[in-house]
Amino acid sequence: MKKSVVIIGAGIGGLATGARLLKKGYDVKIIEKNSCCGGKTGSLKAKGFTFDLTASIMMMPDEYMSLSKELGLNLNFIKLEPNYKVNYFDGTVLDFYTDLTISLDQIEKISQPDGNGYLKFLSEGYKKYQIAYDYFLNKNYDSIDDVMNNDVMKGVAKSFPLTNSYHYISKFIEDKRIRDYLAFQTMYIGVNPMKSFNMYTLIPVISAIKGLWYLEGGMNSFVFALEEYIRKNGGTICLNTTCERLLVKGGSIEGVVTDKGVVSPDIVVCNSDYSYSNKTYFGNRFGNNKGVKERKFHYSCSVFMLYIGLKKKQECLAVHNLYIGPDFKKNVEAAFKGRIPSDPTLYIYCPSKIDDTMAPAGKDAINVMVRVPNTKNRKYVWDEKLIKKMRDRLIQTLQKVNGLEDINENIEFESYLTPKDLEVKFNCTYGNGFGISHDLTQTAFLRPQIKSRDFDNLYFIGDSVHPGTGVSLVLLGSKLLCEYLK
Repeated sequence: MKKSVVIIGAGIGGLATGARLLKKGYDVKIIEKNSCCGGKTGSLKAKGFTFDLTASIMMMPDEYMSLSKELGLNLNFIKLEPNYKVNYFDGTVLDFYTDLTISLDQIEKISQPDGNGYLKFLSEGYKKYQIAYDYFLNKNYDSIDDVMNNDVMKGVAKSFPLTNSYHYISKFIEDKRIRDYLAFQTMYIGVNPMKSFNMYTLIPVISAIKGLWYLEGGMNSFVFALEEYIRKNGGTICLNTTCERLLVKGGSIEGVVTDKGVVSPDIVVCNSDYSYSNKTYFGNRFGNNKGVKERKFHYSCSVFMLYIGLKKKQECLAVHNLYIGPDFKKNVEAAFKGRIPSDPTLYIYCPSKIDDTMAPAGKDAINVMVRVPNTKNRKYVWDEKLIKKMRDRLIQTLQKVNGLEDINENIEFESYLTPKDLEVKFNCTYGNGFGISHDLTQTAFLRPQIKSRDFDNLYFIGDSVHPGTGVSLVLLGSKLLCEYLK
C-alpha cells in the first residue's frame, strides 16, 4: 500500500517535493489556501501583460534543469547574454557577460587593474562555492555529529571568514562602480552586504561563471509545469483550502485539520512559512504544543514591487537590469536600519525583451524591485498614501536611466506588491521577502532543518529552511527532503 503525504502549501517547494514523491510512488495531496499554485513564485496577468510576482533570476540553473529532466518536463531554457545591464547615476552603463572576454574588456576600460582583480575574485569564489555546495548546501544535518567532523570544520574555516561581503569584494576590486554591482547581488537572499559575512559573494560568482538563464513564459511556467505533472500523475491539489492546525499524538503528527475536514497522512510536509507554521499549527489556541521548541529568529528585509505594462518597447533594457545611485551604502543599508531608501538602488526585470508571451506586441512588461523594512518595523503603514509615495519615488528613479526618461507617459498598466501583501496573502512572518535571515547564527546547520527534530513524520521546505533562500536552493531542499523518504 502506498504511503500518503500531505503537503501544506503549493509554493515552489511544495510542488517540487510533491512531484518528486509522486515519482517515488507516494500518494500525494497538496493543500493551498489561495486560489492558485506558486505562492510568491506566482504570476500577475492583466491587459495582456504577464508579470512574475517575485522570483525572476535563475541562479544555479542546474537545479532547475536536473528536476526538469528527472520529471520529463517540457520547458525551454534560454541562455542570457548579457547577464546584467547596469546603469549608474553618473551615466556609466556596463554590460556583464558570462563571456569573460567581453566583461573584462568593459571593466578594464574604466579600471585597468580591476580586470585581473575580477578574475581573482571569480577564481577564489568558485573554490568557495564548491566547498559550500559539498559541505553545506547539498547536505542534511540530523545531529551535531554531522557538523563536528573534520571535513565540515575545514569547510567552515575556508568559507566563513569574518570580513563582510563589501570589504571582501574590495580586496579584489578598486573601482566603486564594479564593487557596488557585485555587492548588490549578495542582497538576493535579503542580507546587508555591509554586514553579511562574505560567503554570499558566491552569488555574483555563480552568475558570472554559470551564467543566468531565462525560462520561456517566465518563472511561473515552472510552477505550471510542476502543477500539471502532479495532476496528470495522480496527485491531488486542493486549492482554497486552509490548514488550521496539526493533531499531535506522542512524537508524531496524526492529522491535518483544514477548513474542509481532517486528513490523516503518514507524512506531513510544511511548505508554508516556517515561523507561521510553528506558531499557527502548534500555537496556544491548539492547547497542546508539547515538544515544539520556541526559538526567536531574525527575519530578512522585505520588498516593494512595482509592476508596469508599457505602451512601447524599451530598447535600453536587457532582461536583468540594475540602477545604482550615488550613495550606494546609505541606500542599500536603509531597509536593514528601518528606513525606506531615498535614492533607491533598483533591480529592473524586463522578460518581454526576449519573450513575446509576456506582453502584447510592441509593448513591454517590467518589474521594479526595491528592498524595504519588513512589517516588524511599525514606522510604515502600507496604505494607499505610502504606496503612491513609493511608486512616485521609483518612477523618478527610473527616469534617471538613459532611455527611460519618458516612462511615466508610457504606462498602460501598473500594480504593486507590498510587505503587507507578503504578510497577509502568503503568511510571511512580518512580511519578510526572503525568509529567516541568513545571519551567521541562522545559516547551514544553525538554520531550521528539513526534518523536524520534534515529530518523526514532519518535514519542512521553503525559504526559511536549510539549505536556504531562493528558488534554486528550495529546489535543492526538495531533493534533500526526498532523500529521507525512500
